[in-house]
Amino acid sequence: MLEAAAARVPRSRRQGTPAIETTAVLLDGKVYELRQWDVVRCAPPVVRAFAAGPDGMDLIAIGGPKPEGRDGEMLDAVWPG
Repeated sequence: MLEAAAARVPRSRRQGTPAIETTAVLLDGKVYELRQWDVVRCAPPVVRAFAAGPDGMDLIAIGGPKPEGRDGEMLDAVWPG
């Protein structure tokens, strides 16, 4: 996390062989398999849940402005099968 203006990350990274991991996303009751570098945009009313592959999952969530009092709803994920 960079807090100062114009701050730079002091380290960089490279990787030889890209890891291929399969994860899944559940959108309105339908499962979609995801691969590395896939991006999913969920419209606000879409019910969504995520499942990690055998090596875990990195999830980056970016949201917009939050309404006053919040309007999200927690639901139980119902995965088929």
